[in-house]
Formats: sequence, C-alpha cells, structure tokens
Amino acid sequence: MRKLIVFFSIIFCLLVQTPVNAEEQVILPVLPAVVLLPQGVYSPVLTPDNLQENQAFIFSRGGTVEQWQEEFKNSGILLKAYDDSNKRVLQVTGLLDEDGQRYGDIDLQSPATRAQYRSLYKSDGPFAQKGYRVESAEWKNFKSIGRFLMMRYSFRQDGEVIHRGFARRSVKNGLSVMVDMQVYDRTLSAGDNTALNKVFDTLSFTGSVGVGAAATPIFLNESASAPLETNQPSFTLKGMTRAGAKLTATVMSFTSTTPANFSVQADEKGNYSLPIQLSSEGIYMMNLSVQAEGLDPLEKTYSITYGRNLLPVQITLQLPEIMTQDKYTISGITQAGVNVQMILNGDNTSKRTAKNGSFSFNVNTKAEGIYQLRLIFEKKGFDARTFDFTAVKGSAQQSSLNPDNAANAVPLASQGEAVSPSYTELVAKADIYDGMLLTYDGFITRIEEQAGDYILSIALRKTATGFADTIKAVMDKAPDFTAQDKVRVYGLLEGIGSGEDASIDLSYPMLRVQSLTLLEKFMDPDA
Repeated sequence: MRKLIVFFSIIFCLLVQTPVNAEEQVILPVLPAVVLLPQGVYSPVLTPDNLQENQAFIFSRGGTVEQWQEEFKNSGILLKAYDDSNKRVLQVTGLLDEDGQRYGDIDLQSPATRAQYRSLYKSDGPFAQKGYRVESAEWKNFKSIGRFLMMRYSFRQDGEVIHRGFARRSVKNGLSVMVDMQVYDRTLSAGDNTALNKVFDTLSFTGSVGVGAAATPIFLNESASAPLETNQPSFTLKGMTRAGAKLTATVMSFTSTTPANFSVQADEKGNYSLPIQLSSEGIYMMNLSVQAEGLDPLEKTYSITYGRNLLPVQITLQLPEIMTQDKYTISGITQAGVNVQMILNGDNTSKRTAKNGSFSFNVNTKAEGIYQLRLIFEKKGFDARTFDFTAVKGSAQQSSLNPDNAANAVPLASQGEAVSPSYTELVAKADIYDGMLLTYDGFITRIEEQAGDYILSIALRKTATGFADTIKAVMDKAPDFTAQDKVRVYGLLEGIGSGEDASIDLSYPMLRVQSLTLLEKFMDPDA
C-alpha cells in the first residue's frame, strides 16, 4: 500500500511540474487580440518586436532584419511561426487596407454586403490578382469572434506554386485579418487544417482598439445619401457605421449665415437614420461628421440644390470629348414619366422614362467629325432641363463659326472642351469652374456698355413671369443682336460679378465671351 502511495505521489509531482497541453500566449496589439500556440511546435515565433533577436534565423533564410521589418510593416504581419518538421508556417496579419476602411467590421454589415465581400475571392477577383487561387471560401460565424471566411487556396508566382494553405479571413476593427497556415513543398492534408484550428480556436479579441494599434478611421456605408438635386424639402440619411457612433450633419444655406445641425447615434448594430430638413429653396452645403471613441473621425461634404420645380437629373454616361469608338451609350436617371429628347446634330430622338426613372440612348459614332448633342428633360409641373455636349471623332478639323451670326468666334476645337454645369451648381462652385470654358443657351435680356466693354445679361430659362438664371457675358465690341434673341455663348468664367435687378443686389456668373451664336431671332408679335 505504501508503495502504491509513493507511486501516485511521483505521478502527481510530474503532472504539476509538466502541465498537460501547455500553451504559449502571443499578444497581437494591433488587432488587438491574443492567440495561444501549442508548446514545442513552433520555433521560432516571430513578431514585429523580436526580429532583431532572431537575426541569425533571418540570415539563414537569406534576408536581413531591415528587409523583414519592412515586409512585416507593409504586409501587416503580426505573427510568423515556423513548424519546420511539418513544412508549415503559421502567419497572422492585420492590415489597414482598402477593405478594412470600406467594411470596418464584417459583423456589422448586411448579408448583401457580406456576399459582396466574399465575391472578392472569386477566380477573377482582386485576391486572385495577388497570386491566390482560392478553391473554397465559405462563411462561418464563430460564437466569440464573429464571422470569418473558411478558405483553402494555393499561392502562385509566375505560374509556379509557392505554397498552399488553409486560412481564416475577415474584417475586424477596420483591419483585414487573416490567420493563415501555409504549407510548403507538399500537398495539403486534413492535418494542416486541424493544426490551423488548434490556434484559431484560441483567438480572442481584447478590445476595439488597443495600445499600439494603428490609427483606424471609422467606416461609413451609406444606403441612402444626400441628393445632389431635389424638389423635396427633406430627406433622410441612412446606412451603417460603428455601433454607438455619433453622426452630426451641419447644413449651411448660401442665403443664410446660420447653419442648421442634425445629429443621431447609431444603434447597437451600427444602423443609423438621420432626417434632414431644408428651410427654403436654394443651394446648400452639408458636412457630415462621424465619430466613435478610439477611431479617427470621418468627414464628408455634400452639395445640395433644392427647388420645388426642379427636375432632378443625373447623367452617368456621356460622350467623351475625344471619341475613339463607333458606338457610345448616354444614360442616367431622373424621375419616372419624364420626356427625354436627344438632339444629335439636328436629329431628334425622344423617350419617356419608366418607373425607375432611368434613360439610355445609343449613339452611332462611326463617322468622323463633330458631334453636337443636346439632352432636354421635360415633365409637367417642373422646369425643363437642358444639357449640351460637344465631341470629336477622328482627325476632323473643327471649323470656325459662321461669321454672319458669331462674334469673337473661336475654333470649335476649343469649344469641344466646354462644359455646362447647372446654374445652381455653377453659382455654388464658381471657384471650381473659374477660368474654364463654359457654354450655355439663353435669351438676351439686356445689353449695356461699361468702360469700353459690352455686357450682355443672358437668362438661361423663361418662366411664367419672365426670365430666370441670369449670367453676364462680357464682350469687347458691340454685338449684332437685340434683346430677347436666343443665343449660344461660349465663354471663360471670370468668377461672380454683381449687378442690380429690380433694385435687388444679385450675383451673376461672369463669362468672357469667346463666341456668341444666334440660335433664334426674336420676332415681336406686336410689330
């Protein structure tokens, strides 16, 4: 009996002195997280902080400490552990990259967004362009650390397989995180996946942003953003960001010195809904600030034009100034039931937009030459909108305007560079368009001489009570036109000038005329 007691005492002492399944903890401050490595399996275990201590090993692999420090930094390598007996390398990375900034935390994203992220790992996706051939990538939701893609892949350079591997990949805390078991000089086996799981199952995140973490910007995925143009006095910003983040929108009107502030806090899933109210018709600038503790704030700026009779139009595809193809598509979006006309070198084609408000025209550009294109948008109850484009195909030289109906004519090659921003955008962003060649069609409402210059007031549209959207066109000689003639002006924007209209001080865009063409002579019905 005494011998038996002694035997068990010896066994107990051995168990106390040599723990079963002893593990080595590795802290990953950038994530921040910790993992546990099985004792005696990996050697050496490299981190960004101990590369100098492992100089001999790095030399044996044909590198220098400086080179590896640079690689660890650029690739976001936080851990590199070697299991030479099984020809395996365990690598953990946390990289502040484009995906990290875009997705922020994959567990806060919608199923559609997670599916979009997974599609990055298709055979023709950006991951494949880096040399990875992904054989499978499926989501798994782990109870304590959230969703990761379960991946099997091979990595190639110049067509040659460098290594194969199993990996777990996701986006956490604004970083692309990958726990990767790389296998060299042999095929993959189930044991490699098991070895990866032994480490991955110990992964534990210790906070949102820890000591030593890279500066991480907060992310913002907008499902409903601010409109560029609207005929409604209110709209709602919606989307997803970091849970608990504060969103503040500061809205400033060009006619008021007092900004309006709107704020909301994202819910526990990161969803937010922020209603915005516009006080009156006009042009607004809105700044959106998104802030969360421990993350760099995000700032976004929006330009908004509000008019009760404004017909919103967004052109997404248009003719390039220099055309090289035989066919182009012009498309965009407006409201449903809008009559859209395309006038191309005098030929008129019209369509009515469907329920989604989209429109599209195919343009045959096989012939070389100059293409003058105009889009006109009309709907009952709204002001008509007009957009003009000029494009060139081939080596055709663009002739000057007809001298019988043009003043200060310049070659159309220069006019092909002209742009036609909306009047409200032009006024709001005069500093951006300053010095650029612009073109507009409008009606002359006044001609006056000042200090040797001739200044034409040109209204871009007619209203029920008169004219609206006035620009000033400056010429150095008297024009051959009269009031209410319809003209096309090409001119260089020289900022915003001032003038008087019905005793009200106004500001007008000032164009230095390059050419002025008669489009329609005014015929007085009482004459």
